[in-house]
Amino acid sequence: MEHSSSWVSRVLLLALCAGWMQGGFIALSDPAAMAVLAGGPLHVAKAGPATGLMLINALAATVMVLFEGQARRLGALWLGLISILGAVMVHRFWALHGVEFTLSLQGFLGMVGFGAAFLMVARGGEVP
Repeated sequence: MEHSSSWVSRVLLLALCAGWMQGGFIALSDPAAMAVLAGGPLHVAKAGPATGLMLINALAATVMVLFEGQARRLGALWLGLISILGAVMVHRFWALHGVEFTLSLQGFLGMVGFGAAFLMVARGGEVP
């Protein structure tokens, strides 16, 4: 039973990291598209360095999350904090009205929830 539980946990961690991995694969396969993505919604002046950071965040931290122990905690902590910071940078719902406000708020709350899930993994997974 222990073996199947470990396997299920790894699959769930991989699913949690899927969005970050997809960003890393985009940065690897099409750096120009990633530069446009990083420069637009993230309001970054120099998209080249932002693409490199996205690649490091997406792939290195994801690999860390898939390991055990301290590496998992550090990778999850990093991805959790970056997810929440990215939500604040990208989803400026407070400056919008109507449908745009609703959609942006929904995206913001989704990213905050996503970041909170990573922070729970960093904590060790236990819920108080």
